[in-house]
Amino acid sequence: AVQSDCVVARNGWHGVSALEGGKTVMERSKMLLNRGAGVNAFSAGHASIVDCLVSENRYGVWAQNNGLVRIQASSTGPSLQGDETALAGGRIVRRMDSSDSDREMAEAAAGDAAEGF
Repeated sequence: AVQSDCVVARNGWHGVSALEGGKTVMERSKMLLNRGAGVNAFSAGHASIVDCLVSENRYGVWAQNNGLVRIQASSTGPSLQGDETALAGGRIVRRMDSSDSDREMAEAAAGDAAEGF
């Protein structure tokens, strides 16, 4: 799912989640004041944020159990307990703008393309 120009705020847990191999993309959006993570990728879920603000959540970006969060031209913080947290094989890949040449971002994008993301 691709969502653009949204405000996701004040949820009881995570603002945006990609779970169990699911995929989500947020563009030009804000994830604010959520009681869990602003953006969460769990159990092989893939989340991408592009030109977003993730701020004032309990956790900014959370990736766990082989989850992947790709961050491009986005701000992740301040958060109450951590701006970017990766656990148990979770990965967070950051690219500031389209001119960056981050090998891990390229590998993640190639993997997503192969999966039809």
